[in-house]
Amino acid sequence: MVPKNESQMMKLQNIAIFDGQFLNAEIVTEIGTIAVEAEVMHFVPIQIEHAIWTETGEDALCYVAQRLDVVRDTLEAALPERA
Repeated sequence: MVPKNESQMMKLQNIAIFDGQFLNAEIVTEIGTIAVEAEVMHFVPIQIEHAIWTETGEDALCYVAQRLDVVRDTLEAALPERA
């Protein structure tokens, strides 16, 4: 179970949006930094395509999947309004 204050432990460090549809971001968590690649589409939640721990290069998709709502909220907060 993910703690309710998990969002306070995730901070967006960098974000780059390209082609108005894709993003690369780094999210600092309580245990390390995750590099995320995702697709942004109208009317659907952000789709996380790839996630790795920047310190080790190991896959971080399990960690992200367990905290998907918090990760999406963290990314959404940095995006311009979507219809």
